[in-house]
Amino acid sequence: MKKCVPFVLALFVLGCEKGNQPASPESTSGSPESTSASPEHQLIGYWTLDAQKSLKALESLPESPDSEEEEEFREHIGQAAKGLFFNFSKGGKVVSYEFDDPAKDLTYTVVREDEEALSVKIEGIGNFLMQGDTLQMIPPEGAPGIMKCILCSRIDAEEAKRHIEEAQSTKSIHRAAEQGDLESLKKHIAAGADINSQDGRDGETPLHRAITRGQTAAARLLIEGGCDLNIGRKKDGDTPLDMAEGRGRTEIAALLREKGAKKSAKEASPADKDEGRGVPGGDKGNHPAISIHRAAEQGDLESLKKHIAAGADINSQDGRDGETPLHRAITRGQTAAARLLIEGGCDFNIGRKKDGDTPLDMAEGRGRTEIAALLREKGAKKSSDLPPIK
Repeated sequence: MKKCVPFVLALFVLGCEKGNQPASPESTSGSPESTSASPEHQLIGYWTLDAQKSLKALESLPESPDSEEEEEFREHIGQAAKGLFFNFSKGGKVVSYEFDDPAKDLTYTVVREDEEALSVKIEGIGNFLMQGDTLQMIPPEGAPGIMKCILCSRIDAEEAKRHIEEAQSTKSIHRAAEQGDLESLKKHIAAGADINSQDGRDGETPLHRAITRGQTAAARLLIEGGCDLNIGRKKDGDTPLDMAEGRGRTEIAALLREKGAKKSAKEASPADKDEGRGVPGGDKGNHPAISIHRAAEQGDLESLKKHIAAGADINSQDGRDGETPLHRAITRGQTAAARLLIEGGCDFNIGRKKDGDTPLDMAEGRGRTEIAALLREKGAKKSSDLPPIK
């Protein structure tokens, strides 16, 4: 069973203390061609996240990753490839550049070296394997296999300099929102920037981005600055209120409701269209518009209560992964929703169709300790403790 960790690309920036601003690229790095042919000397220079290589590696994985995990990986790999790279120099020094943030002075240690490969540990980030022109992340023990699809390629000093100058010259309103950079946000608003513009393949507004990253002050600034509270993102139609409730941003959700924000009016999923199935006398007319799976992952307790009262099938398996509403609640860390489903009589030993993981497998694997404790108290089993399906 895979153990889930926070989004893999966070490893590039978490735990790194900001250092002094380094000198220009030309003065901080040597060129691989001008050094010895040893793997450590070949490491010297600039490496950037390579989206094309990473996505190709993702498609070659022998086992398909979790659908939510894969979706998040694809979304953020493309963003990170635009402004995330390393500059290795002699003496175990490495500078990490992340978009328009100040560069970070770090250190690296050679773990293993031979004629063809080099294993290196970067302070506060993790382990990488260099082979030829590819620098590959080595997933820590228990981490999802998808992490080994994080691949970097070399870039020259001129290209690195151009990336740095572009990143430092301007910060988009979306980037300011997700970073919680209130001063940049205020400048954008004062300059008449389009605070409702939809960016990226998901078509998110700055408010969506602030909610995604839990930037409460930035969200408040945008809301009070007059942004449209009811724009659905292009990917799935989720409004800011949908996202705030779904991601547990309670303070932002409360502010949005206070300002009259609405949730999207979505059709129920196929799993809920046969309302009342399996439950004699199920009352179709009392089901809310939102599906039971959607209500579970958003922590929408009122809608969940209505589904249960109306006799909805609370064990229905939805989506390509075949997850029950309880699986969905665990995935998003919706403890109250999980408790409601468990106490509402759901089957807590159903394995999802994708990999057979039971709710207890997922709760333990994703660090949902309170849900896992409740499941064990109720007698829930891990998939390894259940008899094999014939």
